[in-house]
Amino acid sequence: MFIEIALFCVVIALLFGYWNVNQIYAIWLKCNIPFDKGQFPYGNMKDVGEKMHIFELTNNLYKRMKKQAPVAGFHVLTNAAVVVTDLDVVKRILVSDSNLFMDRGIYRNEEDPLSGNLFNLDGPKYKEMHNKLMPLFSTEKIKLMFQSMEEFADRLSSYFFDFIEGRPTDLNLQDILARYSSDVMGTTFLGSECNSLRDETTELRRISKKYLGKGRERGLKYFFRNTFQETAKRIKMTETPKEVSDFFVRLVKSSIDNRDTTKPKKNNLIELLMSENTNEKSGSLTLHETSAHAYIFYVAGFETLTNTLAFCLYEISKTREIQEILRRQILQVFKHKADQASYDSINEIPYLDQVINETLRKHPPAPVLFRTATSDYQLPNTNMVIPMGTQIMIPVYAIHHDETIYTKPEAYNPDRFNKDNMKDGHACSFMPFSCGPRACIGSKFAMMHLKITLVNLLRKFRFSIGSKTPFPLKFDKKAAVLSADDIWLTVENLK
Repeated sequence: MFIEIALFCVVIALLFGYWNVNQIYAIWLKCNIPFDKGQFPYGNMKDVGEKMHIFELTNNLYKRMKKQAPVAGFHVLTNAAVVVTDLDVVKRILVSDSNLFMDRGIYRNEEDPLSGNLFNLDGPKYKEMHNKLMPLFSTEKIKLMFQSMEEFADRLSSYFFDFIEGRPTDLNLQDILARYSSDVMGTTFLGSECNSLRDETTELRRISKKYLGKGRERGLKYFFRNTFQETAKRIKMTETPKEVSDFFVRLVKSSIDNRDTTKPKKNNLIELLMSENTNEKSGSLTLHETSAHAYIFYVAGFETLTNTLAFCLYEISKTREIQEILRRQILQVFKHKADQASYDSINEIPYLDQVINETLRKHPPAPVLFRTATSDYQLPNTNMVIPMGTQIMIPVYAIHHDETIYTKPEAYNPDRFNKDNMKDGHACSFMPFSCGPRACIGSKFAMMHLKITLVNLLRKFRFSIGSKTPFPLKFDKKAAVLSADDIWLTVENLK
């Protein structure tokens, strides 16, 4: 009798589980939203991080569902999610109705002090910290950083001169630019002087190469933490490995402790944050808060600078005419070798903006943007409802490669971003740094640094396709950002 009762209970449990799973995956029928059916327990994420990047999943959904509805439903494990396929809806979510979609819903854990960074914060805490940090990225503050940024670009050029020794040489640009970025971002955001460009054994470079070199992980583990946050906290899952957390907290503490208030202030984030901490109105940051924000700015800058510069040099090496047009405009502004760059002079090269923007269009650093619906949301002029708690994915890569928005989107064409062609574009057709109140606060800094580096390099070197140059590019499937495998180019001195 006991065996029969036990078997009956097992059958009931299985039937209930089957019913429950079907209810989870049937949510889109109730919401009148077309969807891609998921498979328990992965939802639609089974191949993400192994066979495909998350941007490839959202790109496929976008292409298949765009003509059917403004959003397409799918599942991240057992959590409901949508890919937005209509630019007007994108604008509502990111801008006009952004108060209903301000949260990213990213997992945080007190066991992981670096997880409490600005990117991960939600709700009132995000607004408070955003308002506190935003002034640090004003045009005035960025101008103060210009000279040190130019010095780093000079060091990069010196490294190229020493390495190629006057002859065309194949170089792994991805690796060199990653070491360069470690130096730039380490000094700018961590207050740590190092020379990773010439010494790969520095601790900052070792940590960056081990954990950040190919981008932070965004596979099933990442989505499990975000989907089952309470479970993840109970089993003490962390986003950042302990070695990384300990290193960055220790580094920031050392920078704070070694500040010399009797000497002129250095123009780095730690110095600026400490200056803010003396302002009673703004409130003081704890060591962990300071470390978390310094860490995320370092990581975001490191990833964006490394990958965007590598992609840009790769593209203008494939199309030499574009490289020569850009170089001519640069040399028109800097007529003599001794001419020093300034904040104003690098902004007098319109084609430079076009080249950078086209690189960011074709290779957006953040190929997918994440938001969470904080309440039920009915899409205007439809009977479709996005339920509260749904994860929203804005498929930036898909939008940037949509042939109805950009003619021949796979072609690299900086003229898309000249003044005439920019007049009629949709506000959300180009989003390399997102848009709306949760747009990247470091976008001005990123653009300045991309310009400084490209101007410095193109005044002195020519880049071209070499025997080791990859065709086509292969993307890291697990990276949080759009990151390619090694990019080799031939570099030679300008005659």
